[in-house]
Amino acid sequence: MTDDPSVSVLMSVRDGSFLAPALDTLLVQTVRDFDVVLVDDGADRETKALIASYAEQEPRIRVFENERNLGLAASLNRGLAEVRAPLVARADADDLYHPERLERQLAEFETRPNLGVLSCGYERIDGEDRHLFSVKPAQGHDLIRFRSMFINCVLHPGVMFRTEIVRDAGGYDERFWTAQDSELWSRLLAVTTFDNLTEPLVKWRRHGASTLGSRGDEGKALSNEVSVRLHERYLGEPTDADEVRAAVQLWRSFDRLDLRTVELGLRGLRRVHSVAQKKEPPSILRDFERRIATSLSRQTKRNVSQRPADAGAMAPAAVRWFFGRPGLPASEAPS
Repeated sequence: MTDDPSVSVLMSVRDGSFLAPALDTLLVQTVRDFDVVLVDDGADRETKALIASYAEQEPRIRVFENERNLGLAASLNRGLAEVRAPLVARADADDLYHPERLERQLAEFETRPNLGVLSCGYERIDGEDRHLFSVKPAQGHDLIRFRSMFINCVLHPGVMFRTEIVRDAGGYDERFWTAQDSELWSRLLAVTTFDNLTEPLVKWRRHGASTLGSRGDEGKALSNEVSVRLHERYLGEPTDADEVRAAVQLWRSFDRLDLRTVELGLRGLRRVHSVAQKKEPPSILRDFERRIATSLSRQTKRNVSQRPADAGAMAPAAVRWFFGRPGLPASEAPS
């Protein structure tokens, strides 16, 4: 182990239930010139013993212990201050990593000097390592920048970034106990180039202790704060937080939405569309229009049995978006 590794793997640990397999997949990477900056964020006694055992056997693991639990953002900032490498590879203590993850990402940075942030595709697994689904991420800085108004396009435990870029940006905002990754990306998108490798280099675990599914209204408000920031930057004017929230909900279309939410979301999406027509290449504009048309079609199907009148108002809007003519609010569509 040298004092100047090519990359530092940055990890915060509190719950060590899946730590051993995570470290095992990192320590067999095809690239050997790296260290692991591991921050113990108030782990229990059993987890501390496991960390100590790995660190004793593996000199590449450097452990830094918080006096108490500080949360992910503060712990990552603590680790970031200890990084000696020009590149940081984030890793979580409950995920699994492809043996060539670091090698493939390092190769991209070596050939692309303007690249600042690079993540990858991933496979979603459960607590028993069973496959749930795979995700091929958006590629290219412009598409990532545009879609980031609506969804986080950069997998945090799969990301590699230039150390100094993140340090110069002030690191993670410790006010964000959730969405700390998308908050950081919202600042970095304006100063460096983003991209994704399409290969699934991470097995991202979903389990009972995961934060995403239990963040509540406060966490959702923090996440929406990031979306509002990105919308205002893109539009060049203030936006209404509820309108942005509805626009994001409609773009994603994960759940059934009522007509009022759809109309509010369409208002925000039409504002984005009017600017995108002037700013974006045809490929990104068309991708946006097709995405909204697909989302509206989903909402139509989800509402047709419970709220047929709402579904009837949404269907024409889907057609107009498909043909690139957003037109009138859904409630003003001809029947």
